[in-house]
Amino acid sequence: MVFTSDQGPARNTLNTLKANQVGDTYTLTTVLFAAVLFFGGVASKLERQLARSLALAAALIFVIVGVLTLANLPVELGDELFFLG
Repeated sequence: MVFTSDQGPARNTLNTLKANQVGDTYTLTTVLFAAVLFFGGVASKLERQLARSLALAAALIFVIVGVLTLANLPVELGDELFFLG
């Protein structure tokens, strides 16, 4: 596809929106991993076995979702952009 001069700003806007979405997704993974630390820490303080197991299960679910989300994001190494997923 050939981009004309009047398509340039629209293309830049799309690239900006994509970059913004990637940044938002990286922020989401940070929040997910913070939730993992929270549930893991809370689980060690709970006395009931069922509550401890549920907190650890929630932490495990957040780890899995976070790792899968992170694996599908682009990674920039130097001047190269890699997609691991």
